[in-house]
Amino acid sequence: SVDPTNPILLSNRSAAHLSNGEKSKSLADARECIRVSDGSFTKGYSRLAAAMMSLGRWGEAKAAYGRVLERDADNVAARKGVEDCRSREVAQNMAGGERLK
Repeated sequence: SVDPTNPILLSNRSAAHLSNGEKSKSLADARECIRVSDGSFTKGYSRLAAAMMSLGRWGEAKAAYGRVLERDADNVAARKGVEDCRSREVAQNMAGGERLK
């Protein structure tokens, strides 16, 4: 029998949803993964960040990557994720400024 509260299952399902373009379902499973693991399953934060990125929620994605880095300071993917978020925030802010002119 499969335990629906298993963080590994939720993490993998979050990734599967994201690869199928089901962003909201991916986000829900990533959040549930973090909840059931009491935040101890670092991969859950990576899944949360990926879902947030797919939704264009750069600040929230950056915060989730930050949680990964709190637990694993050498995580190359999370470091790159933070930089990607920063770049996208800058680009979004610049585009917003263009519209104001």
